[in-house]
Amino acid sequence: MTLSGFQITAVVFGDHVALTNNTDADVSLDGWWLCNRPSYVPLSGTLAPGETIDISSGSLGGLTAAGGRLVCTRPDRSATRPRWSTT
Repeated sequence: MTLSGFQITAVVFGDHVALTNNTDADVSLDGWWLCNRPSYVPLSGTLAPGETIDISSGSLGGLTAAGGRLVCTRPDRSATRPRWSTT
């Protein structure tokens, strides 16, 4: 499932999370946050069609295979979607 044109396409434990624009149009990341509670990383900029960005898992408090849930959200929680989970 794609969220506003972008989606989490990879979670590499201890390294990074990849976000990819799987559409044929530019997608704005402005106003979105990636969170692995209690850590939140604000997203910004524009992803071109097919473009992928990597976000360090260290900025998300680390991600481990032991369990967790990664979420894309807006600060007011008007749009929150779980995108990856090991639990």
